[in-house]
Amino acid sequence: MYKIPEQSSVVWQSVLTEWLPTRDQRYRILTKYFA
Repeated sequence: MYKIPEQSSVVWQSVLTEWLPTRDQRYRILTKYFA
C-alpha cells in the first residue's frame, strides 16, 4: 500500500504506534503524508 524506506520503517512503526493509539489515526496520518 505505502512505500516506506526499509531503514526507517522501524522508526515509523515506533512513532506511529507510540503517538497514535488507534489504527484509524495511523491511517489518517499515512494518508495525510502519502496520499
